[in-house]
Amino acid sequence: MVGNAHHLLRALSNSFGRACATGIEPGYGATYLHQHDSPRSRTALLSWFEKLDLAARCRRRARRTIHIQESVMSRPVRLAAFVAASLLISSLAFAHAFLHHASPPAGSEIRVSPPAVIITYTEGVEPNFSTIEVDNAQGTRVDKVDPHLVGGDQTKLAVSLPKLPPGRYTVIWHATSVDTHKTEGRFNFSVAP
Repeated sequence: MVGNAHHLLRALSNSFGRACATGIEPGYGATYLHQHDSPRSRTALLSWFEKLDLAARCRRRARRTIHIQESVMSRPVRLAAFVAASLLISSLAFAHAFLHHASPPAGSEIRVSPPAVIITYTEGVEPNFSTIEVDNAQGTRVDKVDPHLVGGDQTKLAVSLPKLPPGRYTVIWHATSVDTHKTEGRFNFSVAP
């Protein structure tokens, strides 16, 4: 009987796996038992199936299989979402208005006093929240305190200047880009005697 019990358990496990994989009611174990064992063992087999609650186990296995299939199928979707988020974040990181170039150029020495300091930014700026300040060598503000866009171009902000005497000047700028990021910087230029 011990050898038969071993074969019975093997038949049941094979039957259980096939039944859940194919969705077919288990029958291999019962067929095996019918061919090779006594009616008393068949009663044991049925009570063993009842204890297992094979239908519940098959449903759990099916749910696991569906979950695995969903997670495998959602990998491309998750990857696409990750790539899109990465690109968005990297584009936002560059969404700041930095100095592209200026007139008079940073570090330059010019012969004639400029009528204005014009800064071209890498992005559009909000003129109401952006400033350009021009200070002389003593730290006194010398511009006309009138920051304005040049020709309606949101990337060009200017401040008017009076006729400047020879000397070194510092331009201090604060920019708020159209997407509300704030940047600032400074540069110097000189008016030659």
